[in-house]
Amino acid sequence: CDMMGAQLLNCRFSNNTALTKGGAYYVYSNRESKMVNTIFDNNTAKLGGAMYNKGNITMINCDVVDNQAVEEGGGMYNETRYSKISNSVFWGNVADNVPNQIMGTSKFNYCAIQGGFENGTNIIDLARDNDGDGENEKYPRFINPDAGNYGLNQYSVCVDAGDKTITGVTGPDLLGNQRVMNGQIDLGAIEYQAITAVEDVEEEQFVMYPNPIDNQLIIIKNGNISMEIYNYLGQRIISAEAQDEMVLNTSGLEKGVYFVKVNGVTRKVVK
Repeated sequence: CDMMGAQLLNCRFSNNTALTKGGAYYVYSNRESKMVNTIFDNNTAKLGGAMYNKGNITMINCDVVDNQAVEEGGGMYNETRYSKISNSVFWGNVADNVPNQIMGTSKFNYCAIQGGFENGTNIIDLARDNDGDGENEKYPRFINPDAGNYGLNQYSVCVDAGDKTITGVTGPDLLGNQRVMNGQIDLGAIEYQAITAVEDVEEEQFVMYPNPIDNQLIIIKNGNISMEIYNYLGQRIISAEAQDEMVLNTSGLEKGVYFVKVNGVTRKVVK
């Protein structure tokens, strides 16, 4: 991809292949690019499974995950050292079938990187496994990476671990949800959305619980309730109406992230 001054906001690059450099994205010399709330997953190249950077990039709240390089730079291959990468996650990338997240260096700050990164600041050293109970391990705990779902669950080490002072992080995340929550910001492209407590019903207009959900979802609101549920692909799968309280049977939903719209207001829940 040869673009000068390209601005990538809320994008996703998946399952792309390049014979040489940058499976999904190649920034040439003297080119600048900015990417925010963007996921690069399951891309393949000889060098730089997801991207090859020969120019100057600014990356904020991105996920570079599960990419593969034949030789070097499973996630990213950097020829230059001037790029700035913040609030981003590098995990599950391999080169020559060995875990390898980044080749080369740039200015990495407030990032979670599998295996750590010597030249960065405020770096979380992510475990190789997505989830587990290792006492000294730090797990990303994506909802379901095998199915391409890189939302975070509430126990992820990436929750509330970002730098909210970076210019450009106040807009919505990849899925359109609020980015800064309770004065904190997560790492990666998708912000974990905590649900408010029942006692906040008057201030928040409605209450929805539990989260994560199991076999039922309860919505409380004074007056008419018009509800729709969407999966993470944006497909509407359930709609219903009720008065004052709705108890919804969710036993048939598969595990994953869902978006519940109540009278025009959208919140995220996890099963």
